[in-house]
Amino acid sequence: MLSYNRLDNRQRDDEDGDLWIGELGYRRAVGGTGVVGVSVYAEDKDVPYELEDYSRLGLAVFGQADIGFGVTLRPRVFVEQRRFDRPSPLFTDDPDELGYGASLRVEKTDWFVARAFTPFASLSYRRVNSGIEAFSYDEVDLALGLERRF
Repeated sequence: MLSYNRLDNRQRDDEDGDLWIGELGYRRAVGGTGVVGVSVYAEDKDVPYELEDYSRLGLAVFGQADIGFGVTLRPRVFVEQRRFDRPSPLFTDDPDELGYGASLRVEKTDWFVARAFTPFASLSYRRVNSGIEAFSYDEVDLALGLERRF
């Protein structure tokens, strides 16, 4: 997959620019009820604003397993690096980041709500370590919802 976007921020002209995103992956069926895969992805955002002008490179390993009773598990782990192309000279250290994390999505594919939606739950964790300690953070995300199937 390769995509290009021309960015036009109506509130801040210094965030106008270009965004390129590319991903190359491989996946393989396992045992008739599962899938494993790996993908390499890259993102390049070119804007005049230093904190939004960066390149990202990442690697993800993912899978899918139907474990019975209409339950499907979708785990994913990743590691990625973000490099700022023109960091501000006011920074005392290098703001480049190394991030890693994991997610798990659980779907109940044999229950239907309103004849078209199936329930899911998703939990994800991300850790970002920056060369500037104040920019390092942990992020936890929990989502519960319905997904349209038909």
